[in-house]
Amino acid sequence: MSSDNRTVSALGPLPKRRGWVAGSAASLAVIMLGLSSPALAVVSNPTYPDGMNTASMTADKCRATPSPKVFADRGDRCKGKVGPTGPTGDTGPTGPTGDTGPTGPTGDTGPTGPTGDTGPTGPTGDTGPTGPTGDTGPTGPTGDTGPTGPTGDTGPTGPTGDTGPTGPTATRRVVGDSAVVPPGEGRQLSAPCGVFDFVTGGGYSLTGPWPGEVLSMPDADAHSWIVVVTNLTASPVSVQTYALCTTS
Repeated sequence: MSSDNRTVSALGPLPKRRGWVAGSAASLAVIMLGLSSPALAVVSNPTYPDGMNTASMTADKCRATPSPKVFADRGDRCKGKVGPTGPTGDTGPTGPTGDTGPTGPTGDTGPTGPTGDTGPTGPTGDTGPTGPTGDTGPTGPTGDTGPTGPTGDTGPTGPTGDTGPTGPTATRRVVGDSAVVPPGEGRQLSAPCGVFDFVTGGGYSLTGPWPGEVLSMPDADAHSWIVVVTNLTASPVSVQTYALCTTS
C-alpha cells in the first residue's frame, strides 16, 4: 500500500477507503465510540477483512494494527461514513423498583361540590321507653280573666217542692205601757201581746233628754216586750213602749 490514497489519522494509518469500509465496520464502531466520549478510550484486538496485508500497514500513518494504547479525544481523520442503524435489540429485563420518593406537599382544597339530592325517608324507629316523671314546676302567674261566655240555655223546670208549714195568720202593733221617769230613778215597762199571741218584735219612744241607760227585749215566754229605762240626767224622761204580736 502507498500513503497517497490514505487518510492520516491520530490512530495510525488506515487501508484504502474501499477495502476498509467493507471489512472493518466493527473496528470503526468500537473506535468511534471511544473517540466520541469526553473520556479516554482503549482500543484492543481490532479485526480486519480477509486478505488484508496487515504487515504492510506498519509503516502507514493510518495503520490498521495499532497497539493497545490510550488516545486523547482529538478527532478521527480516518473515519468513514456512518453506517445504517442496526435493528433494535431485545428489551432488557425490568430493573428493580426504586425507593418511594418523599411525599409531596398537600394540594389546595378543591371547590365544594353541589349538594346532593335528599335521600328517601327512613322507616320510623321503635318507641323508646317512657322516661321518669319530672319534678312539678313552680306555679305560674294568674292569667287575665277571659271574656264572659254566652248565656247558656234555660234548664228544665225542677219538680214542685213540698208544702211548708202554715205561717202566722196576722201581725199587729200593740201600744204598751208609758211612764215619766224622774231624774235619778229607773222604770220597767212592757207591751203585752196576750196569752195566745207571741211577740215578734218591739221598741220604745222617748221624750226629753237621753236618759243614759235603756234595755229593750222580749220577755222569757215571748208574750210581751219589755223596756227598762234608768234616768241618769237631771230632767224627767217620758217613755212609751210598743210590741209586734202575731197569732200562732
